[in-house]
Amino acid sequence: MDDPSHKADMGGPAFPVPMTMDDKGNFHHSAEHPDNIGGMTLWDYYAAAALPAFIAHPGCPPEEWAESAAAQADAMLAERAKRTEGQS
Repeated sequence: MDDPSHKADMGGPAFPVPMTMDDKGNFHHSAEHPDNIGGMTLWDYYAAAALPAFIAHPGCPPEEWAESAAAQADAMLAERAKRTEGQS
C-alpha cells in the first residue's frame, strides 16, 4: 500500500480554516490570512469516516482496519476526481 503522506493530491482540506502561526509556533484561526489554510485533508476525513465500518467486524486486527480505511479513502478520492473532472 502506498504511503498517503506522499500522494500528490490528498483532496485538499476537508474543513478549511484560515490559520496563522505565532512566533512560538502556535497556530491560530485567522480571517486576515485566508490563503493559510489548516485542517485535515479530505483523504484523512474519508479514511476516518470509513473506519467505524471496519472496526465493527470483531476479530479483525487493527492493522487491517487501517489498511481498509486507507483503501476506501483512496477509492473515494479517485471517484471524486472522475466525477469532478472538467468542472471548475
